[in-house]
Amino acid sequence: MSGFVETLKNPWVMLAVIAVLIAYRILASRSQRIPVLPIGLLTLYLALDFAYRIIPESFNPRLSHWIDTIAVISLYCAAFRIIFALTVELWLRWRRRTRLPKLTKDFILVSVYAVIIFLVLSTKGGVNLAGLITTSAVLTAVVGLAAQSSLGNLFAGLSLQMERPYAIGDWLQYGDRVGRVVGIGWKSTRLMTFESEIIYVPNAEIIKNVVTNFSKPSRIHTMAIDLGVEYGAAPNDVRRVILDTLREEPRILKVPKPLVRLTDYGDFAITYQIRFTYEDFGVSPELRGSVMNRLWYALARNDIKIPFPIRVVHHRHIERDREIKQLKQERALAREELDSVPILAPLAPDSKERLAQDMRLEAYADGETVVWEGDEGDSMYIIHSGSCQVLVGKDAAIPVATLTPPSFFGEMSLLTGEPRSATVRARGDSTLFAIDKELFAEIMEEHPEITDQLAQALAARQADTAKKLEEGAAGRTAQVQGLTKRIRSFFGLK
Repeated sequence: MSGFVETLKNPWVMLAVIAVLIAYRILASRSQRIPVLPIGLLTLYLALDFAYRIIPESFNPRLSHWIDTIAVISLYCAAFRIIFALTVELWLRWRRRTRLPKLTKDFILVSVYAVIIFLVLSTKGGVNLAGLITTSAVLTAVVGLAAQSSLGNLFAGLSLQMERPYAIGDWLQYGDRVGRVVGIGWKSTRLMTFESEIIYVPNAEIIKNVVTNFSKPSRIHTMAIDLGVEYGAAPNDVRRVILDTLREEPRILKVPKPLVRLTDYGDFAITYQIRFTYEDFGVSPELRGSVMNRLWYALARNDIKIPFPIRVVHHRHIERDREIKQLKQERALAREELDSVPILAPLAPDSKERLAQDMRLEAYADGETVVWEGDEGDSMYIIHSGSCQVLVGKDAAIPVATLTPPSFFGEMSLLTGEPRSATVRARGDSTLFAIDKELFAEIMEEHPEITDQLAQALAARQADTAKKLEEGAAGRTAQVQGLTKRIRSFFGLK
């Protein structure tokens, strides 16, 4: 053991160890796989000890004495730094998945280093620190006055660390600025805003002002959105449409349930407040934009208008003429698309004309769900523009088909009231013609004899979808008879 110690004391061995430590530090800073250890003070100690051993004491005894003294200070400080890193810092990182705030770590290290320096200088260095402090009282007062602002921020930072009103990663509002805490230093706290800008807030200012912490006591937040809707829309209908829309957004928590309440009767709109909860305050701007985008499409599909100020009403006649012209063009296209739907082939031309005039044109945004698998339904859809993706399984996890104009879906729900057999979502902004039971029932009451033909067309559609065209005629006949009974029962026909 003594031989090993003597080997380490060899100046050239020390020099090699210093080179190895420097190389390790460089590699650790460039590779995430190599842990970064605090070996700077240890390297300093070895360098000082190397210098102490190669410089003859007779050359300059006072210089050799101070090199030895500083080397001892470096050794004790290095030992404490490594022990602190391998215990406190490592434990926090592994067990609590967090880091010690820089201000707290620096305060602990500086305090211990000051004690070590004081003890070593008093014992080994022979320095009378008490006399030095006494004779420098005036200098201390001058420095204290000059650094009053910095000292105020320092003590404010220490107070923040003891009280811990926020931690790194929390979202704060200071004045009119909102940002995530990315650093807590001796002088200031650093906030990263939504615009990826860094704000340096002096700790003394934070202590004196009101700061809102959006990450405490919980990281679950509540968002409130005010929405103005026309007076002609029934509140229960508005509430239903909004809640169905919120169901589409996966980042909104299901518990507690979203809330929609009427809050005000304004000059030209009824105001509703929408409240829902979500996690991660950092997604707030994106989430608000997504919800507002979905609401526009949902309200438009249900013919619920978001009103504009009354001062532009005198231009309404021009807008009405444009809307009438656009509606005629849409209905002409709808009439053409009805001819491409096989299950509607039994309908007479006048019945198709009525459908073309009265069926709704609904707009869907990219990713919006048109129908959910398993939901009850009584309508079918014809794709007018865009495309839709068909998905099955739990949480609509398995895509099975992509539908483009003039494809259609939901015919079983329209004619028999069966639950939806798949989930269908819009791919890109899409428009769909919707035919519901109420509209189709008028035609069925006037022409009940077409139920057999509809059943045959529906059976052919099912056989084609399920690839069952090879079934025998007897099986097809039984299938048609069963569908005929279900259609007549669903529409109340005898």
